[in-house]
Amino acid sequence: PVISWRNLTAWRARKSHSLEPAAAPNDKSSAGIASLRFRLLLTVTIFLIPIALVSMLQGIARMRSEIAHAHEHLLQSAQMAASNEGNVLAASRQILQTLSNLDDVRNVTPQCDRTLSDVLIGVHFLANLSRIDRNGIIVCSAISRAKGIDTSGIAPYPVARRTMAFGASGQIISTVLHQPVIAAMLPLRDSAGQFGGMVAAV
Repeated sequence: PVISWRNLTAWRARKSHSLEPAAAPNDKSSAGIASLRFRLLLTVTIFLIPIALVSMLQGIARMRSEIAHAHEHLLQSAQMAASNEGNVLAASRQILQTLSNLDDVRNVTPQCDRTLSDVLIGVHFLANLSRIDRNGIIVCSAISRAKGIDTSGIAPYPVARRTMAFGASGQIISTVLHQPVIAAMLPLRDSAGQFGGMVAAV
């Protein structure tokens, strides 16, 4: 039979209309899958949020604990350092008091350097011992290169001379050792009761 162009066009139109409803289930199925995925993702997210919050809070608590521990450790170290420094100054004062009673040191005999060197050998927390005259000049020392240095303007010499009492400086840079030190000085009196110089330790 002969199919006219009009009949062929009508047949294709009917066929096209008959196929359109079949696409609808696919769209609904895709939408359903997308909805299911969204609900699943939402459920997982809601489930994970409390866990994430707990982990974050635990991390913050741990960090605060570590900071507090570090602060406590630093405080203990500072207190220990202060205690050690106090002990060193007390020991230095005792050593200087002993040196002030030694004839070789008080009267600056030829054995003065040797005496100071011998004493320094057994004292691990001191770097040098010296005898200073009434003008502030180091006249004998356990470290020979320190001799001749003018200490009259170096702490604690001015205050110690004025008060005639044991004194200690803050941290200063030693011109002999080229490193930070704390200087301690004990004034001496001569036979007339006048200022006769000092014994010093760094």
